[in-house]
Amino acid sequence: MTTANPRRSRTGTVYLLHFDQPYKHARHYLGWAADLNQRLMQHQQGHGARLLAVIRQHGITWTLARTWSGTRTRERQIKQQGGASRVCPHCGIRPPQRVWTPGELRPVARRLFAVIDGEWITNKPVITYAARQLSRRITGIPRTITPADLLGWSERTPTMKILNYTTPYIRKDGSVWCVQEDLESGSDNTCRMVVDLETGLTLFLPDYLVDVEADQPISRVGKHPWPLFRWATGADLHSSEIKEKTT
Repeated sequence: MTTANPRRSRTGTVYLLHFDQPYKHARHYLGWAADLNQRLMQHQQGHGARLLAVIRQHGITWTLARTWSGTRTRERQIKQQGGASRVCPHCGIRPPQRVWTPGELRPVARRLFAVIDGEWITNKPVITYAARQLSRRITGIPRTITPADLLGWSERTPTMKILNYTTPYIRKDGSVWCVQEDLESGSDNTCRMVVDLETGLTLFLPDYLVDVEADQPISRVGKHPWPLFRWATGADLHSSEIKEKTT
């Protein structure tokens, strides 16, 4: 009698990385992770896969192109479909819109709370409520998430009303910004928009949390990069949110 391999049956995330330039014949890397964020941090440091270590040595960067929820068996099935280029959006493929389950959105909610240093205000009911809110953001009319939203979700309300955000604007370099106004203290903070690469959700982060001048989103407190986020551009804004600004 054979027993199932627990690593094969464990549900995690199958992920596809697109190389910004080819390395010999390789243009992609397809892998599986129980914790996607942790795995991508390892890859950024050149660990976890020989191919990614090699391209890092050659100065080649990568982008998270697509994810699937599933086991290692799902990873093997995708590899057997005929190559990563057949499923990569960066190679011109238009995959069907992913339908997210509440269970898949709970790790996303934890990740968003982590980037605002809000792990301490989360528990199971908070994460469940936040996952429901994220489901509405993914399937409804696009609207950027703010720290006020996340703080509100920690109290099971749609948003925290003492924080206000000005209309987003686009700088000459294409970056997207707004100002966070604290109506209680009267203080203002500039915020830069980031994109969650796994879901496509956009989030404003104030300058006391993120190094807004860094090449990629990085924690101002812990100095560690966030591999599942990238800086947003004007193309990431919903048309109703855009305000042009050239200064």
